[in-house]
Amino acid sequence: MLLVQVQPLRLWLWCNGSIVACDVTGVGSNPISHLMNWLIELIDRLFWFVPRIAIIRPDENGVRITYGHRYRSLPPGLYLWWPVIQEIDIINVMAQVIDLREQSLTTLDGKSIAISGAVEYSIRDVVKAVLKVQDYDRSLPTLCLGKIAEYVESHDLAECKSAKIKEILRKEIREHVNAWGISVKHIFITDNVIATTHRIMLHNTIATIDTITTNGG
Repeated sequence: MLLVQVQPLRLWLWCNGSIVACDVTGVGSNPISHLMNWLIELIDRLFWFVPRIAIIRPDENGVRITYGHRYRSLPPGLYLWWPVIQEIDIINVMAQVIDLREQSLTTLDGKSIAISGAVEYSIRDVVKAVLKVQDYDRSLPTLCLGKIAEYVESHDLAECKSAKIKEILRKEIREHVNAWGISVKHIFITDNVIATTHRIMLHNTIATIDTITTNGG
């Protein structure tokens, strides 16, 4: 019987500005499997040095970042980029509408209201949208919900009409998101209702009934 022991083979590669150690085989393991895994990893790393093509559609814009600090806005078109020193972020710049979930809030004079809405926006400056805010799709609705809550809780019920909230919200949101490269086109208040709680006795059991009244305007 012939016993063959495959000693570990370690190759040192210079990749992406650093030295990387790759074990081709290991004692007691399948050398062919290790070799295949190593080759796959090597090919993957080598592709970092191969230029790639990015296509930006008419409804998109992009940002190309080079060396981690140089950036350039990219309009629709065909572009060549090098993964080893560059990265490209491509985002949709068309108008879109996002939902503002319902909030249960209490006005300054102690009245409970439930309010929800929507906001229509588009990307005006792709560089700012990518580099000046983290995840604008989540940040924008969160900001709107916070501004609505801030207004309602600092005003009496009579001042919390839908038209008034939209007017104030539109002004404050537009000023805030201008630094994010976002253009807010419309803000909608889809629901604005007054919630009233009634307690009644039914067969020695207290039941709670919530009624709602539209807070028009």
